[in-house]
Amino acid sequence: MRIHLLPCLLLLPALAHAQMPGSAAEQTTENAQNMTNVGDKNFDVVSFNKRDDGVRGTPMLYAGWRMGEVLLVGNTKPLRMPLKYDVYRQELRARRPAGDSIVVPLLRVQEFSWLPAGGGAPQRFVRCMASPLAPELVGTCAEVLVPGQRWQLLKLSRKVLTQEADPSSSGLQPLMVKAFKPLTTYYLRWTTGGRIEPVKIKRAALESALVKQPAALAALRARRLSIGNEAELAAVVAALDASITE
Repeated sequence: MRIHLLPCLLLLPALAHAQMPGSAAEQTTENAQNMTNVGDKNFDVVSFNKRDDGVRGTPMLYAGWRMGEVLLVGNTKPLRMPLKYDVYRQELRARRPAGDSIVVPLLRVQEFSWLPAGGGAPQRFVRCMASPLAPELVGTCAEVLVPGQRWQLLKLSRKVLTQEADPSSSGLQPLMVKAFKPLTTYYLRWTTGGRIEPVKIKRAALESALVKQPAALAALRARRLSIGNEAELAAVVAALDASITE
């Protein structure tokens, strides 16, 4: 069951400014109470929804709930709660203690993070602004792969609906079914000016994105490093960001 909560989300900034509790148990209790108080007023209950029935796969970035934090626009302290991210519809969902959920409009979100169960760095997502070179970023949140000083490497995860053959069917004309297909794109975002430019997992594509950055371009050409996957792209961008001092 999902709860749509647009009017009541206006109350969330006040909750996020509340004093942080002293212990993890107190923080969990306070966050649960905050979400319960907000969700108990003026919300619309949406009954079981079958809109994705018959579609292979899931619209979510990850299956199941993951503990995370949401920092809303205008706030300095995040709210902690279980989260899901529907990357097909670009909807962030938060689960209340009662077990139902609300939709947090991305226009109200500065960023959100998933917190690793075993510790380590959180998986951080930031809301993207419009860019002439990347209009698809409007109304989305992208993962920060490299939080550099000069530029960031962002990863946008989406899913689209496609038609594919049902593996259980046979014959010359197999049955076609709808399926969610992942679609991933990468971007460089300059920390000064906010310029965003798409970049592919290719050395030539990164050189093209840095053509107006002579120092970075020279440093990239001096490093004969291959770029064939996401990890290699992130490592090169991080190394370049750390090496430029001008």
